[in-house]
Amino acid sequence: MNTLWVWLRVLTFRKLWNAFLVYLSYVFSLLCRKPIVWGSPVSISVEPTNQCNLHCPECKVGSGWLRRQKGYLSLDLFKKLVDENRNTLIWMNLYFQGEPYLHPQLPAMISYASRAGIYTMVATNGHFLNGQSVVETVKSGLGLLLVSVDGTDQATYEKYRRGGNLSRVLSGIREVVRVKKTLNAGHPNVVIQFLVTSVNEHQVDDIRKLGNKLGADDVWIKTAQLGLSENPASWVPRRKRYARYTCEGSQIRPKNRLRNRCLRIWTTAVVTWDGLLVSCCFDKDAAYRMGDVAESGLSVCWKRKDFMDFRVRVLKGRSGIGICRNCTEGLRLT
Repeated sequence: MNTLWVWLRVLTFRKLWNAFLVYLSYVFSLLCRKPIVWGSPVSISVEPTNQCNLHCPECKVGSGWLRRQKGYLSLDLFKKLVDENRNTLIWMNLYFQGEPYLHPQLPAMISYASRAGIYTMVATNGHFLNGQSVVETVKSGLGLLLVSVDGTDQATYEKYRRGGNLSRVLSGIREVVRVKKTLNAGHPNVVIQFLVTSVNEHQVDDIRKLGNKLGADDVWIKTAQLGLSENPASWVPRRKRYARYTCEGSQIRPKNRLRNRCLRIWTTAVVTWDGLLVSCCFDKDAAYRMGDVAESGLSVCWKRKDFMDFRVRVLKGRSGIGICRNCTEGLRLT
């Protein structure tokens, strides 16, 4: 199945009209400086689980800083989300916190959303791409498989991906590429994501070469979100183009001015494993809870007073919201 056919299946007139209304309401909100919300979310991030097998120092889960109860998303709740929003959702990311492949029903979730005409994406650390899981992934209709590879040798890789095995990850990527060819499948697109830090910035060119050697469809170079470890400044790359932050001694702060706007809270819903709608993907501890989608449904929670009040705060003074101060949304990066 080629990429054009995938998007022809996904982009119905109703979804495009909803997306138009969503983006138009965002523009009017910026002009009027008050929240106007038309339509429903264009995309959604759903959390299969908030548990992980690695111990990355700048990750809430890996570092042990996540305060939420841990668990697994029920298949029934997932199906409810899909069924209620299949006519408006264009994109679904089966990831928020944790490692999605720890959920035994992940392939079933992907298949269900794909059959509903929603483009699906999974972000993974790649340690469970083996055997039957690879075959099920390729057959599921997954659109994009994003695999984190933050080093081209084990010594560099494990400095951040603590507890990880680079050889196992690379073997998994090769297996996905092989099974795609065997089954003559056009998807998923296999993308390697390289999170740039001070310990691996010298390997930016190497990871591109490695991605090509492995047969990946693309390599994405991404700046790192920092602020959890004892010395976050030690992780900031020396090459400015790869750094989100400037350093003042041991302190870090995001580059440039934080603007009073955020497209994400008009376009993208984020739902935790236990059904909570939270403000955005930076609300990792679910500090800003906008309702229970299992109880009320996403469309109701999306426009309830709590979320509208949060949008007011963003439009009037985003710097006063803790989770926003470490966010790249709306930043003018040099």
